[in-house]
Amino acid sequence: HGWKTSWFFLGEAFKKQISTDKDKLATALNAGIVDIKIPMDRYVVRSKDLKDMDQSYESQAWDRVANELRQYVILLKNDVEVEVEGTTFTSAGNFYTWLHKRYPVLEEAVDDWILDAK
Repeated sequence: HGWKTSWFFLGEAFKKQISTDKDKLATALNAGIVDIKIPMDRYVVRSKDLKDMDQSYESQAWDRVANELRQYVILLKNDVEVEVEGTTFTSAGNFYTWLHKRYPVLEEAVDDWILDAK
């Protein structure tokens, strides 16, 4: 792309250019050269997603429910608060208590348990 390069500090030169030039940043993003990950501190479970999980649970599609819930546990383990129906969870343990009440059969019905999320 005709960018200035340094043989010894290639990574640093690249970071400096994309952090100081909006056009170069746009080029890098559009070309798939870089991805930007913006950390979040809170996630709110949409009522539609909760309704879909409830329907999956009722139709005994337990693996689908467990896979969805596992994503929330991963968020919690990465210090992201998860809010469900106005209740905010800050730990996987508290979240487990809630989900066990809502989906009591789930723990026995799936092979890969939710709290095993890494």
